[in-house]
Amino acid sequence: MSAPVGAKNATKKKDGAKSGHRCCIFLSIMGTLCLALQLHLCTLQKSFDVQNEGWAHQYHPMHEINSAQQKRPPTNRNNSPVPSVIDIHAIADKWKLSWKKKKNGSSNDIISLLEKASQVDISSLYDEDNDFVYFHHIHKAGGTTVSLLMEKTFGEDAIVPGSRISGDFAFRDAPTQQQQHDQTKYRAAFSHTPFNPKLLQALRSTLQESESPRHIRLVTMIREPMSLRASSHAMSICHYNRLLKRQARETGETHCGADVNLTALTYARLDEIKEKCESSDTTNVGPRMMRYCDDISEGKNPITYCLSIPDLMKAEEYYNKLHLHNMYRKVFGKFTKHEGMHKNKTAVEDVEQYTLERLGKSNDYSHQQQQEDETISMTEESFDFIWFGITERMAESMCLFYYTFRLQPSPSIPNARVMDCKPSSWWTDEDRAEVMSRETLDYAVWRTANAVLDVRLAKMKMEIQAKLDSGISLESMYYVAPECF
Repeated sequence: MSAPVGAKNATKKKDGAKSGHRCCIFLSIMGTLCLALQLHLCTLQKSFDVQNEGWAHQYHPMHEINSAQQKRPPTNRNNSPVPSVIDIHAIADKWKLSWKKKKNGSSNDIISLLEKASQVDISSLYDEDNDFVYFHHIHKAGGTTVSLLMEKTFGEDAIVPGSRISGDFAFRDAPTQQQQHDQTKYRAAFSHTPFNPKLLQALRSTLQESESPRHIRLVTMIREPMSLRASSHAMSICHYNRLLKRQARETGETHCGADVNLTALTYARLDEIKEKCESSDTTNVGPRMMRYCDDISEGKNPITYCLSIPDLMKAEEYYNKLHLHNMYRKVFGKFTKHEGMHKNKTAVEDVEQYTLERLGKSNDYSHQQQQEDETISMTEESFDFIWFGITERMAESMCLFYYTFRLQPSPSIPNARVMDCKPSSWWTDEDRAEVMSRETLDYAVWRTANAVLDVRLAKMKMEIQAKLDSGISLESMYYVAPECF
């Protein structure tokens, strides 16, 4: 028997309700899953964003630039940082100065003197109204360039007669008190002559009755010791530079470095000497040429030290006649303050200390004391070095030159007597090592001078920055060359 129609309909309604309930449950579950999936995707996105932001912060170039700009110290117009402090110990280590901490934690005199050098106000070192400058031009240290620059910037009329751009002081040309009727105001002098009592007397005689400043200050140039000897040997002693130029004119060939035949050049030079000795013309025949002629008359080669660099290093003349040993002693008159008072070997540390005392600070011997002390018995310490340059660092040295003397920078630095082929090019590493071993005191002077130059350059930049911070414009500081700050 079949079910009634109403019962069937009731059953269908009941089944439909169950089906709708199941559908709602299904949709509810799916909605929950979708919501969960959406939340998970959001979480992943946030995580990715955080990681991406971290990556961008770590690696994006603009982030690096912004971060660097926030930490960057003041910079000059060349975008190089201006130091806020001078790291004295780092400079001493850089130039291998002989400093070490004492047991009580303090440093030795080397560090103390460097610190004193860093406290000198460079902008007030030079007093145009009271200071007279003498440049002791060491042979082959780049001094001709400095002499020409002094003549150009101070003015030819301000240079004492008798000065020589590249020669000894001509005492006969220096005006005496009686000859000074034009009241010329002299500001400087220069020559190869060391600052000794004879020169001091000549300068004082010139300055005394004129309107010239009378507080004498010194300047000089220092060069790397091996390069100094290489240049002296090639240009002043053996004349390689002139002979190489003549060889190039005659053969059309140029040689440099290991290609240079020093032996052939030496015999070419020997032929010139023989011709000079046989000539009746004795013009410009000095003591050295006379010795050459005497040796040739005895059948000797007077210039065997020109045959090669090893021949030079083993020659007795290296220490006496050629004056290549301890070349920087004549800069200060001695290497140490108490030199000659004891028989012990001069210590490198003592030389460094004395060099710092002479180059690193303004001397305590005042302008008034110099005026009052008219005796010629004043010691070397009575005259300080207001400026010095390093040949290998000529551009930096010139920055300090203009700044110290408040001079308008020259558009170009004179480039005098610079050889196309450097004489050091035919010196080997073994030759350099021999010079370093033999000339420890000269290297002590050179290393210490470089340390002082580092300190003064840093101090100069700090002084310029301080003036800028106070409202002074860079354009008004005419003595600061564009490449110097």
